[in-house]
Parts: sequence; structure tokens; C-alpha cells
Amino acid sequence: MMGRLKLRLDVTHFDDGPKNFEAVANIYPMPSGEKSSPMTAEERKELQGIVIPAGNMWEDDPRFREVPLPPGQYFVEAVLPSEEAVGEEVLVTDAPDPEELRLRSEGSPHEWLSWQRVSGNVPAPEQYFAQLDQKTGDTIPFMEAHVLKSDSPALDEALDFDQKEETRRLSQGYFFSNSELLESIQSNQIAYFPGWLDLDPPARISQLSQPYASDMGSEVHPLDSETIRAVLNDDETDGGYRQDRFERYYLFTHGQDFPDQYSVLPIPWDMDGPGGEKTIQVMVQKAAESGLDGLDQGFRISSVVQDENFGSMVGYLGAGRLTAADSIFSQARDLLFRKYDNPMAAAAGAYVLLGNRKTDEPDYWHGWIRNLMRRFPWLPDGAILYGRLLLGLSREEAELEEARASFLEGARRGLPYFSKGVVYLLDGLTRFKNDAERKDKTDQEVDEAHKLIQDMALRTNMRQPFTTVLLD
Repeated sequence: MMGRLKLRLDVTHFDDGPKNFEAVANIYPMPSGEKSSPMTAEERKELQGIVIPAGNMWEDDPRFREVPLPPGQYFVEAVLPSEEAVGEEVLVTDAPDPEELRLRSEGSPHEWLSWQRVSGNVPAPEQYFAQLDQKTGDTIPFMEAHVLKSDSPALDEALDFDQKEETRRLSQGYFFSNSELLESIQSNQIAYFPGWLDLDPPARISQLSQPYASDMGSEVHPLDSETIRAVLNDDETDGGYRQDRFERYYLFTHGQDFPDQYSVLPIPWDMDGPGGEKTIQVMVQKAAESGLDGLDQGFRISSVVQDENFGSMVGYLGAGRLTAADSIFSQARDLLFRKYDNPMAAAAGAYVLLGNRKTDEPDYWHGWIRNLMRRFPWLPDGAILYGRLLLGLSREEAELEEARASFLEGARRGLPYFSKGVVYLLDGLTRFKNDAERKDKTDQEVDEAHKLIQDMALRTNMRQPFTTVLLD
């Protein structure tokens, strides 16, 4: 006889944005005398990394994941992208009705921080408010948040690694000197920056409207393409994801107590189905210290996708928890297959698949990564992912040369949307730089790209899924 267990993770104060998401859970059989359930190692393995519904504890019609189990005592834990783990023991019997278990997370300091809390960007309420209490009597830190806009490079635009130029193109993976960027912001609301003059349309910068919610610790900006176009007073563009060039958006922040920084905005995050375009919620941490892995060493920007189907997968990607759960794999494959719906989401799926690859043998989805690179020439991550795939598949000279070209193409296309892309790009360029040095040769293209990407990697917050970079 088999029993059944219905599982769910409840979140308190989860009232902003979508009310549901998914979490990873593990089920452990417990030796408890007569209640113990003998299971093989393979059966135990299948109970690790399963995906369960999660969301608002006051949901009218909550979803559950039903798991068949031999009768016995079990310990069940759910692990959020924030790495918060909650667990509870449960006794499963062979009764006709399934046993129901609703785990509960610690909750969020505010409803408007609930998605940030799930993603690990703000601490539990007790710690959060304790930090605010320490700042009692202080004034709210000065801060400004702006939207940057640029176009992706043209297909025939050469990659120019000119280390003599003090000003480097931000949108193409280059960095402005801090003083020039701030001077442009302060002197002109819509600024033309040196190095962006060849872009069409030229880069713009504009003050954001009032944030959705804020306190002395943080402020939140819910952004989508409609919001950004309103801020920039910009007309809607045609062409969609499949055009050769693509508008790119960034959030830039500067103020007191933290370095100036910017973050790639994956906008529009559009998926077929109910709801259409999803909101990218950006939080700017205003406290001088956060005590969190994701927002320390000066980093103050964090972005989450308010997508109940895929948002938590992106969160796990940022946390480095590339679980081997079959359902996560299924989501990742589905996103990669549906690349025309949203190539940025497809790239997220590809990062998960490559991060969990168990063998170097070719798989059917490998061709999808090649198509992601070729059919979206504005997407840096597509080229980077294809280079990474080739390095893991072959040692043939022709394919290694193709991998090298893919990494250089990824650098030419600009700043990766995902911080994992910065890691993969630096790894790939380092590999070919070292190969040339071992042969007593100089690979000038790789050397120059490597200098730039190494600098970028040192400034990138690897805890966040979307690339966030500090300026000097």
C-alpha cells in the first residue's frame, strides 16, 4: 500500500505582485521503529529537489504537490532561492485521504518587499527592522535612480578595445569614468555620452518617477516597457525580439554611502499566456550595510522577475542553486524551446541546463542554444552560452575555434543580461588566453577582451541573477 502527501509552502505578507511561485523541497525518510519505511537509494534520490507550489498563505484556492510515499515518518524541508530552509516532520499513512502539510516561511518585512525577501535580497523582519532602529534619528540617505537606454551594436560594428580611451561605452560592456557619467547626469537630463554617439537612437538618461514604496532601508521600482517609455517620453518601437538590433535598458543609481552602480534590466520580460509582460521589480538598498551576501561590498541594486511560473527559477539561478530537480529541468527546457517568446528567459533556461549537465555527450537541446545565438544577434548571453557548450563537448580544433569566436562575439554584443554570463565569458576568454601563452603566442583579440571582462567581473555582483556592476 502507498500513502499520499500533499505539499505546499505558505508565505506570509505576500501581497504585492503575483501571489504564487514555486520552491524546491526535499523529503527524507526517518528511521523510527515500526513507522520507518525501507526505501532504496534510488527511491530516496527521487525525493530530493522536487518542486512544490508556494505563495500567499491566504490564497482562496491554494495549489499543492501530491507525492506518493510508502507509509512512514518523514522530514520535509523547503529551500527558497534566499537559502532560507523551513522543515517539519510528518507521518504518512495509507489512509484514503492524503496527508496535508503546509510549510511556512518566516515572511517579509513589508508586503512590497515580499518578492525581494523570497529571492534573498532582504533579511527576515526581525533583522530588517533592527537595522532600521539603529538608524533612528538619521535622515533618509540621498539617492537618485535613473533609467539608461541604449541600442545593441549593429551586426557589422567592430569591437574596439581601445585601452587609451578614458571613456568606455557602458552599453557595449565598457565603463564610463565615474566623473564623466555623474557630470552628464547633473548637467543634462537627456545626455549624449561620448562613445554612445554612434548609437541610433543615442543613449538617454532620465529621472525615475516616485518609487512604489520605500522606507529608510530600501525603495522599490516596478518596471516594465510601458513604465520605462513613459519615464523616457519614448514612443513604442516595433520589431519585437527578432530584430537585428534591440533597445536595452539599465537602472543607474548614485547617492551617499554607496558606490555608483548600474544594473541590466531584462525588459520586456514577455511570455505568451495570461498576464503578458511581467514586471521587473528593482530594489535599491539605502542602508549603508545590509548583512546579506547579495547586497554587500557596496552593491545596492537587486532585480527580480515577478513571474509566478519562472521567477523562482531565475532566483535559484542567481543564488547559484542550480538544482537537478526534473521539474526545474523541464521548466528550463521549455524556456529554451520557447526562445521566440522571450530570448532572455530562454537564456536563463540554458544557464540552468548547462549548469546541471551530467555528461559531455550531445543532447537534443544543444541545437537550441546554437539557434539562440544565431537568431538573436543582440543577445550577448546566446553567444556566451554557445561558446561554453562547445568547450564542454569537443576538443576538435575547428570547434574550439568556433568557441573562441563565440566568446569574442559575446563580448562584442555588450554586457550580458545574466551575471552567470560574465562568469562564463571570463572563463572562456581565460581558457584561450592561457592556451595561446602555453604555445608562446599572442592572441591580441582575446587579450584585449580578457582585460575588459576581467575588470567587469571584479565589479559584478555574482549573487544577483541580472548583471549589476559597480563604477569607480
